Amino acid sequence: MREAVRQLSTMGQFPAESNADQQQVERFETLLTSVAPPLTIEEAGVLAGLLGPDEFFGGGWTILHLLESMPEWPIDDVLRRIAQPWQDRMRNRLKKF
Repeated sequence: MREAVRQLSTMGQFPAESNADQQQVERFETLLTSVAPPLTIEEAGVLAGLLGPDEFFGGGWTILHLLESMPEWPIDDVLRRIAQPWQDRMRNRLKKF
């Protein structure tokens, strides 16, 4: 697992935008934007667990696009770990393909 993903895993799920401070947002953004596709399945599980109750200033969409870029996507085990509303959003996007 890449170091950036390991560090993200220690930070936990994205908080709601209204509860996040600037330093926290910048730390998530710096780490998340350093992760380039493709993800391993282990990394996908970690990143899926970061998704929170809202878009977290675009971080949620970054994760969604990283997951969708995986050759193995969709991965049912990872999909089940994704918080709402992201799980529904991803399942609806899969229906379009």
